[in-house]
Amino acid sequence: MTSPACNGAGLSERKTPVNPRDELLEWALSLPLDDRYWIYDQLGEQLTDRPDEPSRVSEEVREQREALDAMQTVAGHLGLAKGVAPTSTQYRAAAKELGEKLKMDANGVQRAWGLWNFARDAYEDRGARMPEAVRERLSRGNKGQSRTRAPEAYLRCLRRWVESEGFDPSRTSRAAYDRFAEQYNANNLTGFYMSTSAALFEGLGLWWRDIVAVAHGEYDLDEARRRTRKRRKDRSAPINREWLGIRQIGRAFKVSRPTAQRWTSDPTFPTPYIEINGIDRWLLSEIRAWRRRKPLPPRPPVPDLMFRDELAKRLRVKPTTLSTDVSRRNWRRVPRPAGFVGRDYYWARSETEAWLQAREERRREKAGT
Repeated sequence: MTSPACNGAGLSERKTPVNPRDELLEWALSLPLDDRYWIYDQLGEQLTDRPDEPSRVSEEVREQREALDAMQTVAGHLGLAKGVAPTSTQYRAAAKELGEKLKMDANGVQRAWGLWNFARDAYEDRGARMPEAVRERLSRGNKGQSRTRAPEAYLRCLRRWVESEGFDPSRTSRAAYDRFAEQYNANNLTGFYMSTSAALFEGLGLWWRDIVAVAHGEYDLDEARRRTRKRRKDRSAPINREWLGIRQIGRAFKVSRPTAQRWTSDPTFPTPYIEINGIDRWLLSEIRAWRRRKPLPPRPPVPDLMFRDELAKRLRVKPTTLSTDVSRRNWRRVPRPAGFVGRDYYWARSETEAWLQAREERRREKAGT
């Protein structure tokens, strides 16, 4: 590939003083993806002392380029228009036809880019001059994304954080990670985006202390999950395993999430028992009876419950503050939850109302004295 032309267009138009390095980076990010890869290769050859020992970032970039080449092979096989990326379904179907001619399967493409949507966007930007298409996606991070990435992609984010220049081992809070991720995504050249701490928390299913321990290499992902499960057993409220959402149905009956969703769409499937924070939940006993094609057992009355946001509003505190007090078992400030389901605590309304009334009376007595 020939070097991208740089005639200074756009670099001298601004009248206000700016950092030349920022202007150069902005210009580089405005180039088509193939040109950005060329710049990356040239800088790597000039700056590395051991070209025969590629870094982890270089390996990731190589995998991303191979993924784009494989997508181009599939697009040519399917006769798609220039610049139109194949869908994951089209890719898998074409992979069966191409066989060994295709060097990477659909799972490999998704591992290289984190999500198929990002691979598709990068492919469609490959030959076009679109300054903001990839950069805007990177700057948004994980906002608006309902899908999750593979665990390896989250671990890659952690490795880039702890191996970055200026990483301070004493500053490992979620806020510190989010600041790094935001800065990384805003100045990204390789096309890999850093997930937010909320996405790591949700995708890995770990407490943040365990996520940090995995980042430092203190123990692996399996050990971190074992420790998290052990801590969850010691929660401040009993876990309700009778009320199941879609995800819990899949785990309880060892089926995929789409299968669990298909079950709940069946007209003969039991109706939801309760709705918690907008999520329908079914009774485990009824699902078991449905699976065995037996009559459903008598349904218990639906309890009158109070959930975190409502209770936090009544206490005039933030929901996160309420969760912290519960985890610390600070029962002088918050009532004891009746149970825990999914990722939410819940309280019996009658008992909670009595606790709130007693708390108000104590405040009045204290104010009177």
